Amino acid sequence: MRRMKYLLFLLVLLCSFYNVFAEEKTITISSVVLADKTENTVENDSPIIDDTQINYDLIFHDTGDSVTYNIKIKNNSDTHYIINQIFDNNSNEAIQYEYTILDNDFNKGDKQTVQMKVIYKDEIPSDSVLEDSLYHLDDNLTISFDLIEYNLYYILNPRTNSNIIFFYILFIVLLVFIFKRKRKYVIPFVLLFIIFSFYNVMAKDMETVELSLNTKVEIPINIIDSGWRNKVTGNYTKFVISKDLNIPNDAIDISEKQDGSIKGWIDNDTLYFGSKYRMYLPSSCDSFFNKVRDITSLEFGKDSISSKFTKYFSYMFSYLSQIEELDTSWINTDNATNLYYMFGNCSKLKKLDLSGF
Repeated sequence: MRRMKYLLFLLVLLCSFYNVFAEEKTITISSVVLADKTENTVENDSPIIDDTQINYDLIFHDTGDSVTYNIKIKNNSDTHYIINQIFDNNSNEAIQYEYTILDNDFNKGDKQTVQMKVIYKDEIPSDSVLEDSLYHLDDNLTISFDLIEYNLYYILNPRTNSNIIFFYILFIVLLVFIFKRKRKYVIPFVLLFIIFSFYNVMAKDMETVELSLNTKVEIPINIIDSGWRNKVTGNYTKFVISKDLNIPNDAIDISEKQDGSIKGWIDNDTLYFGSKYRMYLPSSCDSFFNKVRDITSLEFGKDSISSKFTKYFSYMFSYLSQIEELDTSWINTDNATNLYYMFGNCSKLKKLDLSGF
C-alpha cells in the first residue's frame, strides 16, 4: 500500500513537471513568405524561422525601398482570441515596420496571416560608423501581439465551439422546465443569462504574446570620389547632379569604391553626375566644386545627393564667380567641423538657400 502511494506521488510529480516544461507556446510561426518587394531591394537570404523567431537579411539602396512578408502564425492555445493590435519596440529611425492584420479572428488551432512591411526611411544617424561604405543595421526586435478573448463571441459562434448545440439544448430544456414548474423564475433566469452574456462581452481577457525579429539590413552608401576632377575632363558651363538621368555607356566611374555606382560624363556644355541611387559626398569636401569656376549653374536633383557623413566643407563652393543662384537646402551639417570660406568669392551670387543648415 505504501509503495502504491509513492508511485502515485511520483506520477503526480512527473505530470506536474510535464505541464510546467512542456507547455506549448500560445503563438508559433508556421511560415514566412515573400509577398512583395521594391525593385532595388535585395534578399541576401530567405527568412529563417524558429517557432517564435524570424531571421532575415536584406539590402536596401534608396529611400522608400521596402519588402513585405506574409507571416503565418498558429494559435496553439485552447482559447479563441481576437488579434487586437500588433506593435514593436523598434527605435531605429532608418527602418520602419508596418503590420496589417488580414483576419483578426484567431480561433484555437487556426493559422492566420499577418503582413509585415519593412521600409527604408533614410533616417540613418549622421554619426553612424560606415564599414566599407556600408551602413549595417543589426537589431533584435520584439513584436508584440495583443490578444483579446471574447467569451460570448466564442460561445455563440458555431464554427468555434463544438459544444454550441449542447449549450443551446441545455438552455432550452432548463427554460421549459422552469416555465412549467416555476414560472416566476423564468424572467430572472433569462435576465441572468443576459447578464452572464453581457459580462462575457465586456470582460475581455487580454494577453500579450511576443515574437522575436532578428534584423540584418545593409544599406550601401554610394560616395562620390573626391578626385573626380582628374577623371572627368573637358569644357562645360553647367553642372547637374541627379539620380534621374539616363547614363551613357561610355560614362566614367567616379564612385569612391570604383564599383560603377556613380558615373560622370560631359554632354554638350553640361557636366553630369548620375547614379541609380542617392549619392553621398565624401567626408572631406574641401574645395569640392571650387575649381569649376566657369559654370553658370549648379543643379542638384531632388533626393539625389546628401552630405550626411561630410565633416569638412571649407572652400566647397568658393570662387564660383558666375553663379547667381545656389540651392544648398539639401546640405546636412550635423557632422561639420569646418565651414571656412565655404561660399567665398561667389561674387555674382544673389540667392542662396541655407534652410538645411
